[in-house]
Amino acid sequence: MFPRDHVRGKLPLLNLQEEVPFTLQQGSVADLLGSMSSYNHDLRGHSERVCTLCIPMAMRLGLAGKRLLYIQLAALLHDVGKLDVPPHILDKPGMLSFQETLVVQDHSLRGEQILRSLSLPDPICQTVRTHHERFDGRGYPDGLAGEEIPLAARIVQIADAYDAMTEDRPYRAAMTPEAARFWISGLSGVYFDPVVVDCFLSE
Repeated sequence: MFPRDHVRGKLPLLNLQEEVPFTLQQGSVADLLGSMSSYNHDLRGHSERVCTLCIPMAMRLGLAGKRLLYIQLAALLHDVGKLDVPPHILDKPGMLSFQETLVVQDHSLRGEQILRSLSLPDPICQTVRTHHERFDGRGYPDGLAGEEIPLAARIVQIADAYDAMTEDRPYRAAMTPEAARFWISGLSGVYFDPVVVDCFLSE
């Protein structure tokens, strides 16, 4: 079952060689993923794992067709804005300062700007912009709450948090999958959409 097994690196539905229903240079996504790999050792791996976790949630919540393709692309590229975060901040082993935190938080806006420069559809750009909003309205960058946050972003947010918690980081050791699931459950209705949390935990 996908949250427990923490499947890595398999993207069963996304085929970037197929024709997509919008104008996009075929190399653009691959180039961005390559840049992420070169810039930070796990930035691409994290994004691929988040994409893998999003797919079954999105399907169970009724996303299909273009909407399913859009969430896959948004999940793959949700952290592309971190290409503009200096490495000494991105890999800092201790707590970030207030100013450093603001620099990191800006990655969602920068990611949106990068994707809009490639003329990706608005739903993809909006998902990247809003994947750090919180269900209670205390997230960033816009302070959106509840269903003001796009459903795709609410899905990506949980997958993003789960993968981050279950991976070693410079400033902390990884949680077990069970501990991460418990933490996500406890923040249902605060950070996360309760409906999406139930979907995530149901498998």
